[in-house]
Amino acid sequence: MCGKIILGIDGGCEQHMCTALDVESRVVWQERIAHTHNGCEEVLEKVREWQGEEKGVWVGTEGIGGHLSPWNIRLIEAGCKYVNIPSLLVKGFREGMFFQRDKDERGIHPFWR
Repeated sequence: MCGKIILGIDGGCEQHMCTALDVESRVVWQERIAHTHNGCEEVLEKVREWQGEEKGVWVGTEGIGGHLSPWNIRLIEAGCKYVNIPSLLVKGFREGMFFQRDKDERGIHPFWR
């Protein structure tokens, strides 16, 4: 493999927000995709494109319990490394990043320095 793409999918009822990063954390693709079979095919086309460039594709999604079914199965079958992240962990991460009061005097969270 000549590289890696990390694809995050934030699942919704009607649309999913898809964001892909390269190994240098640059956004290489971002789009809202309909939660339909055609929408899944759009994502799989991007996955095949990256795989054609000899890039491994890692997919991380929020939620447990079939929120992205059958997308999850199709992404795994396409050869993606798939990680399902429990919603409460994502919520805890968001709260820790954006609502903590441990900023320095300039108002910059230590994580971003």
